Amino acid sequence: MNTGASGDTALEIVLGLVARMELFVNGLMRPWNAYQIGILLALVLLAHLAARLLTPRVSDWLRQQEGWPKWRMRLAVTLRNRLRLILFLAMIWPLVWIMREVTWPSRSYLLVVFGKLALAWLVIAVLTRLISNGFLRGMVR
Repeated sequence: MNTGASGDTALEIVLGLVARMELFVNGLMRPWNAYQIGILLALVLLAHLAARLLTPRVSDWLRQQEGWPKWRMRLAVTLRNRLRLILFLAMIWPLVWIMREVTWPSRSYLLVVFGKLALAWLVIAVLTRLISNGFLRGMVR
């Protein structure tokens, strides 16, 4: 067996990955990409703080609801548990729309990507919670 050739191949793969990571990090450090990352972090922090303030109120309101069907209560609890994500989405999309009107669309690209990912995550979380069959829920998830 020639272990030198496989060692060289592994080294080439590692060096290629390191070079790609450097390109990725350098791309993130472009001014508008760095601004978008800062905006994302600020939105996550704001959503977290707002959710911490609103979650107890929503929980109290949910405890007062009587006579709701099981599916409606399950949906309400799921939405309460995803309140931070919902608030993040409620803040990011208007911001993206404003940025698209004021600046070039490329200056909000990362925000759009994270907004779409967060929206998909929320939709999947809500839909899978409504499925009562465990096997089917796992397949959808």
